[in-house]
Amino acid sequence: PLVHHNLFFGDDQAQEFGPILRGQMPADPTLYLCAEDRSGGTIPTGPERFEIIMNAPPGQPLQPEEDRQCRTRTFDRLSRFGLNFVPLPGPECLTAPTGFARMFPGSQGSLYGLSPHGALASLRRPLARTSLPGLYLAGGGAHPGAGVPMAALSGRHAAEAILADLASASR
Repeated sequence: PLVHHNLFFGDDQAQEFGPILRGQMPADPTLYLCAEDRSGGTIPTGPERFEIIMNAPPGQPLQPEEDRQCRTRTFDRLSRFGLNFVPLPGPECLTAPTGFARMFPGSQGSLYGLSPHGALASLRRPLARTSLPGLYLAGGGAHPGAGVPMAALSGRHAAEAILADLASASR
């Protein structure tokens, strides 16, 4: 049975990430499925809400045909794991990388932030203090980087920047 957080890996990760690095949709992507109504081990008796995230290249607009292919591919893959979805009447919400780029301009369409590469990659992450007064950054996409320990350290850097700014503003 589904739990709150579920991962469905593709058969070959090299086959998945090669196309992504070339800016193309993978044929057999890893899927993350959040069964939003199944927290605490409870299984709802009525309709459920799901969030499904598929690996995709950032910043690439989906053409209408790709949009349909993405939806079909996602539900076909999930059916291989014995999951069959019958959508209720009403609007679906599909957000592609271009949608994330519109909602979060600094992301360039990457759901979890930019993925810098190279020897100086860690130096390209944004610092806690921004040029906009009162806006501070923390998390895996900010300095020092991804992962729970680094994101926690990023939060500490943001808190220190806030406290320093408050102290200097009160002088």
